[in-house]
Amino acid sequence: MSTIQTLTFQSTDGELAVPTMQNWHIVCPDKATVSERYAAEEFQKWFNQVTQLVLPFGTSD
Repeated sequence: MSTIQTLTFQSTDGELAVPTMQNWHIVCPDKATVSERYAAEEFQKWFNQVTQLVLPFGTSD
């Protein structure tokens, strides 16, 4: 059973608490398009370069 969560973002006055994201995961649907998968992989790469955190990448069931 899949659970969908909605993230609500609040202003942090320009500050981003990166350590709070260390347990996040990047998830693509099993039937993601090539461009969706590419976007997720690019996000993972650039997020790592900026924060030095590696967000695990996976697919949903």
